Amino acid sequence: MRFLMNTGYGLRQLLIVSAITVIIISVLFIITLPRSCTKPSMANAINNTRNIKLIINAQGINEPSMEVIKSLNFTLSLTEGQITKDPSDLCSYLGFVLLGPTNRPINFNGTYIIIYGQHGYSDSLGNVVVDFCLIWNGLVYRDLNGFSVGYAQLYSVVVYVPGSGAYIKYLELFQDAYASYVAYEYEMNKISASQLPGDVKWVVSGNNYSVGYWTIDYYTPYPMQCMAVKKYRTTLTLGYAIQAPSISSTYYCSQNTISLSVKASSVITPLNFAVYNITWVFKPMSRYWASQEVMYGVESEGYTYMGPANNPQSLMYVIPVGVSVVAYKPFGCTYYLLGFIPIPGVLVGHIVYDVDWYIWVNSNGSMGIQSHGMYIPPPGINKDWKESQSPYMGLQGFYYTTQCQPIWWLWW
Repeated sequence: MRFLMNTGYGLRQLLIVSAITVIIISVLFIITLPRSCTKPSMANAINNTRNIKLIINAQGINEPSMEVIKSLNFTLSLTEGQITKDPSDLCSYLGFVLLGPTNRPINFNGTYIIIYGQHGYSDSLGNVVVDFCLIWNGLVYRDLNGFSVGYAQLYSVVVYVPGSGAYIKYLELFQDAYASYVAYEYEMNKISASQLPGDVKWVVSGNNYSVGYWTIDYYTPYPMQCMAVKKYRTTLTLGYAIQAPSISSTYYCSQNTISLSVKASSVITPLNFAVYNITWVFKPMSRYWASQEVMYGVESEGYTYMGPANNPQSLMYVIPVGVSVVAYKPFGCTYYLLGFIPIPGVLVGHIVYDVDWYIWVNSNGSMGIQSHGMYIPPPGINKDWKESQSPYMGLQGFYYTTQCQPIWWLWW
């Protein structure tokens, strides 16, 4: 009798727990509905006209989202209003204009440009496209703070389109000058291989090349909270003369926060310039904006160490960059409470694409033809992560993982 009584008590307890769970889910669902249906005011609405995004700001003024700074000595393909491939992605835009190969150096009037090329990935949560490019000064400044230096710009861009019923939690882009400097310290025998950052997979020297480093003197965007519509601009300069051509793209921040994680080393570089690891985080502030297609580009630039003053060296550089996306879909999976009670869950996906730029620069400022970007496994991943593949292109470099979280994950 004692065994039967305990079994009955256990069933009653299970029924009570299940009933409470159903009530909690129902309340959460009711709370969620108004948020998922909230729309912004018409003052912040985005319209598409002739494939160029126009934004209606609070004053009702239309502004094109792609702007081009023209110069006298640049190709006519950069005339304002010219229809080009993905004009808001400066890497793709350069590839269309220069008609050069992807992921190989292009010599444009003594300035070296590498366009990594767009890569994409799709799953049930949405579609992502990433691109990276690098602009390297072909001139060598023979004495700056007692050293020979060059100059380089890095640009990264991400486009994400959430699928039906899915939302963006956040987007991240990073550019890591600190890792570049640590690779230099490794070459100088100041640290061991075990002290290299996880996003530095190889340090390649030899064949008359030592290791240099890149610093950051300027970056964009800066942190901002966009309760109203705000915007920022990225600019790539294709040369270093007074009349050097440049191209720009303007990105709009609508109901988003743009925060920065700027990690700096405690060491002072010989150049007296900073070596930051900068991570930009773009996070929607409402459910409506989290469901919209977004494109963001980031850029940073600074001097490159090339050896002693008036004695530039042939050097190799490694610079990690990358993109990360976290998206989610409420009621997109079944979560098992206590391991056996099925309740609606949140399907959460994390996608990462990391690249190491490997750049060889000769003492006269010219770039080695072997320079390129190479995708790498993200640091810290485990067996739960998978790598995307294509039957046509082989491994594509996206690493992803998905999890089913309880419905209250939405408020974490």
